[in-house]
Amino acid sequence: MLGWDFSPRLSGGVGSACGGLATALARAGTEVLFVLPRLRGDEEPGGVQLVAAEARAVPARASASVASGGRTPASEPDEPASAESLALPPELPPPGASLRLLALESPLRPYQTEEEYARAVRRLLERVRADPPRATARRRSRPAAAEPVAPLPRRAPGAPAPLPPGPLPYGTTRFAEVERYARAALAAVEGESFDVVHAHDWMTFPAALLLREQSGKPLCVHFHSCEFERRGARAVREVRALEQAALDAAERVLCVSHASARTLREHYALEFAKVRVLHNAFAPLPVVERGPRPAPVVLFLGRLAEQKGPHTFLAAAARVRARHPTARFDLAGDGELYPEVRQQARALDLEGAVRFTGFVDGEELARAYAGADVYVMPSRSEPFGIGALEALSLGVPTIVARGAGVTEVVRSVLTFDAGDAEALADKICALLERPSLRRSLVATGLSEVKRLRWDGPARALRGIYGEVVA
Repeated sequence: MLGWDFSPRLSGGVGSACGGLATALARAGTEVLFVLPRLRGDEEPGGVQLVAAEARAVPARASASVASGGRTPASEPDEPASAESLALPPELPPPGASLRLLALESPLRPYQTEEEYARAVRRLLERVRADPPRATARRRSRPAAAEPVAPLPRRAPGAPAPLPPGPLPYGTTRFAEVERYARAALAAVEGESFDVVHAHDWMTFPAALLLREQSGKPLCVHFHSCEFERRGARAVREVRALEQAALDAAERVLCVSHASARTLREHYALEFAKVRVLHNAFAPLPVVERGPRPAPVVLFLGRLAEQKGPHTFLAAAARVRARHPTARFDLAGDGELYPEVRQQARALDLEGAVRFTGFVDGEELARAYAGADVYVMPSRSEPFGIGALEALSLGVPTIVARGAGVTEVVRSVLTFDAGDAEALADKICALLERPSLRRSLVATGLSEVKRLRWDGPARALRGIYGEVVA
């Protein structure tokens, strides 16, 4: 498997899906080697073996990172681990685990723009310059790809830091890094025995295509969302080209919903006989006590990106406040629209009613749901929507945009037309004002989500693997 995250820390539902599927496959007896850009240290699957790529023969220009002792220090989402920590030798758990994570050093991050990629590289190089690796008895020699970093030029205060001249250990652009990462992945898995290549979303597709070409093994490409779903008319042409190449080469195309499969069919050249729908599931969250609240709370949880509809949420919040002046609104998440969304809250005179929590995970995520009276998923395009399953499992009545993939597996949600803030406000008020409706949706939702665990999709996935191997 090739993916860009193994937990919700960076990519929300995609990380949850990758971790849930791979762990459930391993429980069922399928051996999984999961390749991803740099371990963050927050992956906690049962019986996992962390693999250091430095222990392999990695040729020049294919750098690889180390997971020390099964846990690496967490860092900021767009900041790779320090150069010194990457040079420490691995302390691997005993061999024999069915699930192994192979981390390749790379500044690639989910949903990253070119500007964000350049900023991540600059921060990494600045940190290396400020605190170069110290020679220790424990340090291993780094791969040949980690060439000396050129000094960063002086610049005026506040001016953007340019990338230094000369060779870099990473690609000079996001797409150049995707290409470099593909070659690093190819080198890192040399000598591994496997039957299927399974790639999640576009950043991993070039690596998957190289592996398929070299090994001759069948390829499954997994679309958690395509570029058209993420950006619509503003889709990046190069990303769409990579997605099309993967669609052409793959033996199977996995989609998280029938709605997502229809989008692929409408906007890409696709042999529909290849398509298999593999609905997502969820992992139970910690149960947190739902204490009394002085005012009703409405929750938005997701990336602050156009696709997820935070503008619609705030526009609806203003209407709800007109009918329920004490209502509060939590926006949990981060993303490129954060400054714009904050400005919108000020313009709507909602600053005192809106709380921006930033990214939440684990117990914080469970507390966010437990502190809400209503959960809203107002996405303009939502291929699935694992958050709705999590909210329902904790007894939070849920509203989703019509057409969201999650409505193919649960019916105990209210729906509205994406972008219609007035209709969304009416649905929120209905849940705040009608206790009987709330109780009905909560009871039905708890019943529906009981069966939606990752073991089910993993069984279906093993069947798909069987198809392509046969």
